[in-house]
Amino acid sequence: MIAATFASALLAACTVKIPAVATGIIPSAPVEFLLVAPDSDRDYESVFIAEKGAAEIAKAFETAGFPLGRPVNDRACRFWPAGCRVTISPDPWELVVDKELDSNRLPAVFTGGERDSAGSVVAATNMPEAIFALYGLGQSLILLDDALDQSVVYGRFVPKREIEKGTKVEFTVSWDGASGTKPYRLDLRPGTLKESLEAMHGAANEFGLDVAPSFSPELTVAEATTAANALAMLDSRAVRINGFEPGELFYRAFIPLEKWRDRSERLTQPLEVRLTDSSATFTVIDEDWNVEGLDPKLTPRSVTFDEAKTVKTDTCFVYTSPGMKLERIYELKRNLPASLRNWYVYCE
Repeated sequence: MIAATFASALLAACTVKIPAVATGIIPSAPVEFLLVAPDSDRDYESVFIAEKGAAEIAKAFETAGFPLGRPVNDRACRFWPAGCRVTISPDPWELVVDKELDSNRLPAVFTGGERDSAGSVVAATNMPEAIFALYGLGQSLILLDDALDQSVVYGRFVPKREIEKGTKVEFTVSWDGASGTKPYRLDLRPGTLKESLEAMHGAANEFGLDVAPSFSPELTVAEATTAANALAMLDSRAVRINGFEPGELFYRAFIPLEKWRDRSERLTQPLEVRLTDSSATFTVIDEDWNVEGLDPKLTPRSVTFDEAKTVKTDTCFVYTSPGMKLERIYELKRNLPASLRNWYVYCE
């Protein structure tokens, strides 16, 4: 029984208790975790270490009736955590300082973290074995309710005070049975873009929508760009634009940075495709670093379709007309390797 172990799950109250011990981290040290599992290699970046592992803690949440949400997954372009809003005692913000939002404390969300194909908790077997990460880490069972990239927030969080190493504390995590992000399917189709976006905006509540957008293959690139610009303005804690449908593109694919048209402005060189209704031409950019200066010499080179499939890059730029239907781009994507994960579409 879970009550006989480290964590007591009170079914009626949707509550889990997690005993932990302090790591003794000093107040000036940057922290990336409030709580990690005992075997974590990141105890030096965490304020506390749980007394039991991630799998047992996850089981306690399951027994208590906490529903699984949708964890952060950068590869799937899900940058917002989605799940039930939880209350934690002691208050995390009495233990950690947010240098940017100390007066507007971010709430916490239980997603349950990433699971493998068998449904097992990824955090139980993969470092850093996070229970409560302070940045958007997919494996973490609990996350702050915001889109927080690790590289952006490093150093943002520090301990509020030094707690002597080994000091015991028991965290109580509670859910009221209702508060949490609401799943929302957004179908974007020709002739109904305005109505669909307005309906989505009207459905937003205080806990936010977890929006799964779908761009119809019948949309033109121009229509998709219009919708993507609207989504970029709406993307927030209230309306979280999360992920994309299999075979489609993430909405930001339709609003790439204009400066990337200039090859010298790119950090890496993608596969370039010029797409018409009847043809697709492929270009790779060779980089020669054996030149004077800090930047390589860039030489575009046309390649065949078969050669394009072997290019060592994870990014594809598509140049096409505003009137091109998305189905043509989706077809291109289906025929190119899945290793091309990052797609951007430019109108010509």
